[in-house]
Amino acid sequence: MPSKYQNHCQEQIVIQIIFSHVQVTCKTKGGNLKKVKANLKFQMDLLKSYEKSRDEFAVAVHNKHETLDNISEIEALWSEMKKSRNEFIEKHVPKKDTKEQEK
Repeated sequence: MPSKYQNHCQEQIVIQIIFSHVQVTCKTKGGNLKKVKANLKFQMDLLKSYEKSRDEFAVAVHNKHETLDNISEIEALWSEMKKSRNEFIEKHVPKKDTKEQEK
């Protein structure tokens, strides 16, 4: 393959197709998808590691959801569920240090 058609970049793929003695070269780019980092403000791994905090979380959410049984609108129910989860997390789960978040 001539050097002008070789792939010099990892993100570009060079495809050569020969139709009826006419050479067609097509360059395509691949692998440009950006990975999204999870931006967690709280140390959610503590809920996995400590049984006491995990049980407290389960009880608090269960108690809050019992009061939600009377709500029939889906939007209101969903917003109340998010609100109850966020309230408990802010009270019982410590925030991450800003230095840890940057890493």
